[in-house]
Amino acid sequence: MEVASSFFIVCFQVIILSLFSLAYAAPLSGGNDTDLQALLQFKANIIGDQLGVMDSWNSSVHFCQWHGVTCSRKLRRVTKLELQLLKLSGSLSPYIGNLSFLKELNLEGNSFYNQIPQEICRLRRLETLELSNNSITGEIPSNLSACYKLTLVGMRGNRLTGEIPASLGLLSNLKVLNFAINRLRGSIPPSLGNLSSLEILSMRTNSLSGVIPEGIGKLTNLSVFSVEENAISGTIPFTMFNLSNMRSFDIGGNNIQGTLPSDLAITMPYLKFFSAWENQISGKIPISISNASNLNILQLNENRLIGNIPSLEKLDNLANLLIGTNHLGNGREGDLNFLCSLVNNTKIETIDIQTNNFGGIFPECSSNFSSTLLFLVIENNKILGKIPDGIGNLINLQVLRLSQNQLSGPIPLNIGRIQKLKRFDARYNFLTGTIPHSIGNLTGLAFLALGVNNFQGNIPSSLGHCQNLLILGLSYNNLSGSIPPQVLALSSLSILLNLSSNYLTGELPVEVEKLKNLGGLDVSKNKLSGLLPNSLGSCVRLEKLFLGGNLFEGPIPSSMSSLRGLAALDVSENNLSGKVPEFLASFGALKYLNLSFNDFEGVIPSEGVFKNSSATFVEGNNKLCGGITELYLSRCNSEKSSNTSLRFKIVIVAVILGVTLIFLFLLIMLLRKKKEQQATTTCAENSLLRLSYQSILRATNGFSTQNLVGLGGFGSVYRGILEENGEVIAVKVLNLLNHGASRSFLAECEVLKNIRHRNLVKLLTAISGTDYQGNDFKALAYEFMVNGSLEDWLHPPAGTNEPETIRNLNLFQRLNVAIDVAHALEYLHHRCQILIIHCDLKPSNILLDAEMVAHISDFGLAKILSADRLNYSASQSSSLGLRGTIGYAPPATATTVIRGNDTDQQALLHFKAKISGDRLKVMESWNSSIHFCQWHGITCGRKHQRVTKLELQVLELSGSLSPYIGNLSFLKELNLATNNFYDHIPQEVGHLRRLESLRGSIPPALGNLSSLEELYLTYNAFSGVLPEALGRLTNLTHFSADENSISGIIPTAMFNLSNIIVFSIGGNKIQGTLHSDLAITMPHVGAFSLWGNQIYGKIPISISNASNLYQLQLDENRLSGNVPSLEKLENLFVLNLYTNHLGHGIEGDLDFVCTLVNNTKLGILSIQNNNFGGVFPKCIRNFSRTFSVLGIEHNNILGRIPDGIGNLNNLEVLRASQNQLSGPIPFDIGRLKKLKKFYIDSNFLSGTIPHSIGNLTLLIELALDVNKLKGNIPSSLGDCQNLVRMTLSHNNLSGSIPPQVLALSSLSILLNLSSNYLTGELPAEVEKLKNLGELDVSKNRLSGLLPNNLGSCVSLEELFLDGNLFEGPIPSSLSSLRGLAALDVSENNLSGKVPEFLASFGALKYLNLSFNDFEGVIPSEGVFKNSSATFVEGNNKLCGGITELHLSRCNSEKSSNTSLRLKFVIVAVILGVTLIFLFLLIMLLRKKKEQQATTTCAENSLLRLSYQSILRATNGFSTQNLVGLGGFGSVYRGILEETGEVIAVKVLNLLNHGASRSFLAECEVLKNIRHRNLVKLLTAISGVDYQGNDFKALVYEFMVNGSLEDWLHPPAGTNEPKTIRNLNLFQRLNMAIDVAHALEYLHHHCEILIIHCDLKPSNILLDEEMVAHISDFGLAKILSADKLNYSASQSSSLGLRGTVGYAPPEYGMGSELSTKGDVYSYGILLLEMFTGKRPTDEIFEEGLSLHNFVKTTLPERMTEIIDPILLQEKVRQGTKKDIILSGNIIENDRCLQCMNSILEIGLTCSTELPSERVDMCDVVTELCSIRDQIYLTQLGGLC
Repeated sequence: MEVASSFFIVCFQVIILSLFSLAYAAPLSGGNDTDLQALLQFKANIIGDQLGVMDSWNSSVHFCQWHGVTCSRKLRRVTKLELQLLKLSGSLSPYIGNLSFLKELNLEGNSFYNQIPQEICRLRRLETLELSNNSITGEIPSNLSACYKLTLVGMRGNRLTGEIPASLGLLSNLKVLNFAINRLRGSIPPSLGNLSSLEILSMRTNSLSGVIPEGIGKLTNLSVFSVEENAISGTIPFTMFNLSNMRSFDIGGNNIQGTLPSDLAITMPYLKFFSAWENQISGKIPISISNASNLNILQLNENRLIGNIPSLEKLDNLANLLIGTNHLGNGREGDLNFLCSLVNNTKIETIDIQTNNFGGIFPECSSNFSSTLLFLVIENNKILGKIPDGIGNLINLQVLRLSQNQLSGPIPLNIGRIQKLKRFDARYNFLTGTIPHSIGNLTGLAFLALGVNNFQGNIPSSLGHCQNLLILGLSYNNLSGSIPPQVLALSSLSILLNLSSNYLTGELPVEVEKLKNLGGLDVSKNKLSGLLPNSLGSCVRLEKLFLGGNLFEGPIPSSMSSLRGLAALDVSENNLSGKVPEFLASFGALKYLNLSFNDFEGVIPSEGVFKNSSATFVEGNNKLCGGITELYLSRCNSEKSSNTSLRFKIVIVAVILGVTLIFLFLLIMLLRKKKEQQATTTCAENSLLRLSYQSILRATNGFSTQNLVGLGGFGSVYRGILEENGEVIAVKVLNLLNHGASRSFLAECEVLKNIRHRNLVKLLTAISGTDYQGNDFKALAYEFMVNGSLEDWLHPPAGTNEPETIRNLNLFQRLNVAIDVAHALEYLHHRCQILIIHCDLKPSNILLDAEMVAHISDFGLAKILSADRLNYSASQSSSLGLRGTIGYAPPATATTVIRGNDTDQQALLHFKAKISGDRLKVMESWNSSIHFCQWHGITCGRKHQRVTKLELQVLELSGSLSPYIGNLSFLKELNLATNNFYDHIPQEVGHLRRLESLRGSIPPALGNLSSLEELYLTYNAFSGVLPEALGRLTNLTHFSADENSISGIIPTAMFNLSNIIVFSIGGNKIQGTLHSDLAITMPHVGAFSLWGNQIYGKIPISISNASNLYQLQLDENRLSGNVPSLEKLENLFVLNLYTNHLGHGIEGDLDFVCTLVNNTKLGILSIQNNNFGGVFPKCIRNFSRTFSVLGIEHNNILGRIPDGIGNLNNLEVLRASQNQLSGPIPFDIGRLKKLKKFYIDSNFLSGTIPHSIGNLTLLIELALDVNKLKGNIPSSLGDCQNLVRMTLSHNNLSGSIPPQVLALSSLSILLNLSSNYLTGELPAEVEKLKNLGELDVSKNRLSGLLPNNLGSCVSLEELFLDGNLFEGPIPSSLSSLRGLAALDVSENNLSGKVPEFLASFGALKYLNLSFNDFEGVIPSEGVFKNSSATFVEGNNKLCGGITELHLSRCNSEKSSNTSLRLKFVIVAVILGVTLIFLFLLIMLLRKKKEQQATTTCAENSLLRLSYQSILRATNGFSTQNLVGLGGFGSVYRGILEETGEVIAVKVLNLLNHGASRSFLAECEVLKNIRHRNLVKLLTAISGVDYQGNDFKALVYEFMVNGSLEDWLHPPAGTNEPKTIRNLNLFQRLNMAIDVAHALEYLHHHCEILIIHCDLKPSNILLDEEMVAHISDFGLAKILSADKLNYSASQSSSLGLRGTVGYAPPEYGMGSELSTKGDVYSYGILLLEMFTGKRPTDEIFEEGLSLHNFVKTTLPERMTEIIDPILLQEKVRQGTKKDIILSGNIIENDRCLQCMNSILEIGLTCSTELPSERVDMCDVVTELCSIRDQIYLTQLGGLC
């Protein structure tokens, strides 16, 4: 019982204790367990914990004590989870929603990924949610609004997508909302305007679109607003500018339009940061900005702001002023006054005003800026004056950019005081003087660009002190003297050294070897001379080398074989000689090679770059042979093998001698035949008696009157047809009874036989004999002109009714006829041997051939006068005894003949003579039968009988006004109104003192004519101003005062003339503005014309209401601003606004165009030469069918030509050139069948020329040049039979020239197809271009012979065929092109002799035959007399000519009777010389064979060093000298006793299987490869050691800076942080590029494909210049050497072929080796170099690799993985660009973007699938581009 009782008591106690325990723990265990499980689930999702934070989360302590966890005191529930910046990675567990007491969740700065769990909405108590700087994806949970207590939401720097939930507007307690740097899209929810407590709103760097909601303007507590770098459009809500608490306002990088409010700084008084960069903000910067005293940063760059900058004097806190790339300023003095208002600012750091319209002088006050100024950028403006002398006061300045202005004067001497200057750019100015020596004090300078100025003197040697220079550009100046060695000793130069286009002399200094890191060297177009230095081969990083246009001589040095990275080499236009080096063919990177115009000789290689004819240029080297056929070099004699037998050589000698003898025999026979032909030709030419009297009689049908053409002073002219060949001729039969006829015959024979011109009727022959009656008979036969005389076309004979024939003589035909006649007269007066005066030039003496080409003829009158050498005088007769014909004879001639008449009669006769048309026969009354005072229209004074009135109005007279009219000194009235008089009013009219003329000012008294309705004052000489009184003429309807000299302004009262219909005052000098209510006060105005004045200001908006307006001409003024809507102008026909300053160069400028769509009468729209911007409006296609002229050229119009342009089917003129149009020409352009002129040149059009353009059959002019058009020229252009001018030059057109285009006989002005890629021959259809004045097909790829029928283009004045591949001689048919003024056939492959006929071309002013293969004697007459007009260089076989051409002297020409003995002597000498040459050649071949044998032996000898010397060098293979261990041996450092040279020795362990074969293979391969980024094999040792064992070793050059491994990961225990930091960003990037270059060479450019297989930092060695070299120290790496028939088995850790972490995955699975394996290793190496993490670090476990680690962090969290050393360098050197809202972090997006690109390349190289990895060629290109970007951004202070 006791036992039971005690048991009961015990049980009861246990129960009580359990109940007590349960009661106590009930509220704790349930909640605690939930929190615990939630935390454990959170930990379970953590897959990366580099710092071991999660290790503390274990059961040994309560979870409230776990790292980052904070619990409440009473309930022990989790209230805070703070795990920021702990390098955690993983996904967010949905169990986090069970932490129901959580108030703060901070996971910022980790690597969390995947989506935000929806369960987060359960955290009702949550106040802070900070998830910034992770890799979270997915959308923002829409149920986040359930966490209604949230005050901070931070999700910056993730990868969030989708839209911002509108439900966030319910978080009424929210103060901070940060979604910056994500991938959000959609618009900003208007509901955010309900967040009344919001202080910070940041959504920058997303893809948001739409507009800024109006509701944001209600957030009165908002202090930070950032939406930069999105796609937001619209305008800024006006209410936002009333947010008085705003501190930071950033809307940069969007598409926001509108203007800035005038009271900006008043309504935002606390504003510190204001950024609106890269938007479309227009208007002016508000004046109120002057009061923004708290402003620290003002960024308004890349907008469309205009006007002046207000004073910034009160902005004491301003540090950064960025207003570049706008339209600010007016290009005149005063624009830069605002700069002086910053003088007292002590915090200013950056002033950037580049790319604006600022003018005026560079202000001196800039010298007084605060010493805090770091950046001063004013480039690309219109700033004048000098660089201020006090510029040296800005001692902390780092960047000074002044390029592309109009600065002049010298660089101030005190520039040397700015010792912190890193970038100085003053290119493209007019700076003069010398470069100051003090510039050498700028030791921190990295970028110096002074090119394109007028500097002179020497390059200062003090530049050698600028030891940090990366770029130095001094090109295009007038610098002279030698290149200072100190400049070439700047080893820091790594990007560019450009000294081109100066006058530098002397040799290229040997110090060029110091430029080991230089990428580009350009010393072209100077006067440098001497040999190319061998030391040039030390510039192993050179990618571009330009030495062209100098006087260098000698061979290309063999040392340049080390420049294996060259991509471009130009040594053209020098005096270099010798053979073309074979090593150039092995340069795999070489893409451009120019060896042209030197004296190279021998066989040209056919491999490598020499395979590409478009990349290799060798012309002008006549001794070169071989190569690919596209180089058009002669074939070489086959090279004989070294064992050619002596017998074979003797056979060759015999054959050569035989051929020589045969050649000489043929030459002698040819000379004899030529002599006989010359004699025959001379005889034939001198024989004029080709036709007999009998043949002439039959040809003219017995001199039938039906064949009579005209009568002249010495005979008659007949038309005849020769029986022999049916040729039609004109025969002038002399009347020998007339005195002087015989002398005239002889003189005309002599003169016309020796002159030739396409515009003179050609003399065919002369006939002298007797007729059937025995009388003397003399006649001249000419070519017959089928189209008769010009007289017949201008004034057809009475009774004809052929108006169509007259009309066919159109404007261009008349102009061409006039030019033809002018050419002929110029030739007669100046170009032929005997000066000839025609004396009777008139339409009847101008004859037209079948092609309507004009020829001067003497049919009807003899005209030979001035032939003094012939000693004859041909007396001429004409009407009135004048020498010539009245009206055509000059006044001086008339006055010497007519002596009996008084002054007035002579004047009237000359007036009559100028009348060419008199349909009403008025002038018939003007004859001698009555006194001149009775002639029609003449009124004389009664007393003195002098002419006082000449009234011939409305009589249909035509002609020009005779200057003799000035002799009618009593004339008071001259009325010739409504006739067809043309030409100028003669100056002699000023002699008519009594004439009542209209000059002076307009009388104010006209204002009293109150009834006046029409007032016409046009075409007078009125000056002065418009009288105010004209404004009182209330009845005035028409006022016209065009083309006077009226100045002043338009009286305001004139704008109130309410009845005015026509108001026209164009062509004056009137200033002022247009009245604002113009169309209101002039409601009936129909024609309003103010063209050609000086009107400025805007076009008044009221013009929109001028509904009666049909003509608006405001062209050629100074109007600005936008054009108002013209929608109501339904009657408008002409709108001329061209040549003003209208528009702002932005979208919206052309809105007014679309307001004209409903106008049904519009005919002309001309708005060219303005500043209109925006897209070509598509609405133009909807214009009325009446529309005929569209002129928009010379603006800034963007976009495409609208596809519906073909709807304008009545369009005749379309001018859109000099804009920024892009895209293709619409196909429906072919619907504009009335189009006559189509100009769209100087744009960016692309695509092909549509075939439909051939439908434009009325097209007269077509200009499509200077675009990006490609494809073939459409043959359909041949249907445009009215084209007179066509230009397609400077495009990318290809294919052949369509014959249909050359068959366009209408082309008479210009056909320009130059600067394209046209191929094939010049079609024979070129003969159809008989009327063409200029043909240009230069700079194409045309080939073949020049066609003979080119000589049919007899009207050509300019012919450009240069820059093609034409070959053969200049055809003799070109002798017919006697009117040529310019001929250029340079840079072709033409050969043969220079034609003699070119010397007889009298009009020829420019002749370029240079760089061909012409030979023989050059003429010395004609154009060849003028060395400034004739160019013959590059033709080494030419001789003779004038001394100024600098050609060699020719052998004296022998007379035609050279004796046969002399010829035999010549033959004997030639044979002797040939034998001696052959003997020397044989000896040279033998010697070369011996030398080759010696060289081969030396190269194959590997035993240069003995075992003993190696033993001493390595101090007995001491372990202290041990460098590394490999699979086949060990590597030691050694010092050779003989030279003290430091070497690396790889001693093979021959006990290892395969070591001997590896040794032989490596010897063979490494002996034949050379690259600057491979460790060089010096020699090999093969022998025995002291124990008699085999000994084999390889000796390499030693790398003093060790391996990359030592720099990235120094051995444990070292304490050298400075050494690590010295490996900066540029050094790492350069090393990466070095390794990439080496791999590219191994994979693609060496003879044997080599795969490294073990690329890692320990195998990358660094020399003293920190240049990287791939090495095999430690592991043998030769694998792919199939040609050697061996296999070198490799080993490494874990049995992989390579090293774990670097070896590609496929190697571990047994895949075959490939270059993609090396690419993978390179990718891992690249990631390691920039993250500082080994791929084998402990963090990379459980599936996480270095590749995946980097991939999950890019791009936003890149700063977490970048090597801290690089970030420290970035913090030290960077500059603050923007404000980051979370944390005090300095960052720069542009620089980080470059680093991101490097890591992206590493990721692409190290992808798991080999097929997805890139090629090393692409890696090299990308990394080099990134290097340039990083450099430029650092110089600009952006990195």
